[in-house]
Amino acid sequence: MNEINKLKGLGGWLTLVGIALIISPIRLIVTGYQTYYPMFSEGVFNLLTSVDSPYYHPLWKYYLSWEIVANILLVLISFILLYLFFRKHSLFPKLFISFCVLIIILILVDASLIKLILPNEEIFDNDTSKELMRSIFYGMIWIPYMLFSKRVKATFVEK
Repeated sequence: MNEINKLKGLGGWLTLVGIALIISPIRLIVTGYQTYYPMFSEGVFNLLTSVDSPYYHPLWKYYLSWEIVANILLVLISFILLYLFFRKHSLFPKLFISFCVLIIILILVDASLIKLILPNEEIFDNDTSKELMRSIFYGMIWIPYMLFSKRVKATFVEK
């Protein structure tokens, strides 16, 4: 019983998880703003989705819409994870693991969709490759931690 009480709480390695969870929605929002604001304010969206544009492809509109929705979903899940983390809710570890896997899947789907639109481009450019490797590495560290850590089991017990 004493060991469980000692491990209970948002200390140890969970501090790093907490910091990452705080940074995650901020990073997603900033990146989204830097990507989507110019796309709409500078007319890039219209250039890509207008039939008479030389850059037109019928899938651009669907791809860009899907990407925006996916990023909004990631921001919402990030806030839900933050809430569950600080509430020490029992759902946190499962949702966190799902989020890690979801990000990897979304990167792969995103790259595949771009390949449909731009078949002559590399499926994994430098940015995509870095993001994929970062996400896989992150998952390789934190998924086992969420599954096997005594601290995680002792901390996330609230309903």
